[in-house]
Amino acid sequence: MGLNMSQVFNPVDESETNILGEIIYLAAVLIFFLINGHHYLIRALEYSFSVVPIGKFSVTQSVFDLLVKYAANVFVIAVKVAAPILISFFLVHIAEGIISRVIPQMQIFFVTQPLKLGLGFVLLAMVAPLLIYVIKGLLKSFEDNLFVLVKAMGN
Repeated sequence: MGLNMSQVFNPVDESETNILGEIIYLAAVLIFFLINGHHYLIRALEYSFSVVPIGKFSVTQSVFDLLVKYAANVFVIAVKVAAPILISFFLVHIAEGIISRVIPQMQIFFVTQPLKLGLGFVLLAMVAPLLIYVIKGLLKSFEDNLFVLVKAMGN
């Protein structure tokens, strides 16, 4: 989106993080607590001790298949959520290339940088309600998936 210079240095991890990514992450954590996701997690932990005895866990084919299925779903959902923004910026980059070939004297990056920032914030504002709805749905399905995974670990 053009905010590469505004990376935030995290002294705990000794790494740089994206500001918008951190905001979306914090929104997801807030939604997790609002729908009582921490209660689901504690119940699943307690249930796992009754289903899988301590020291008796082994990765079976069904557990492996579930983990692969859930991991694949994460990537599919990530692409679906990011698709509108990715496609719009791809089209902006194509337009940049065409304009730079048609008018070589024009400083195209000075013109398109504000366009990218504005377009990015507008798209983010448009996608934010959908993103919150998707995160809420994913976290609600997380409970069922977690208990299915724990049941598969017990077999």
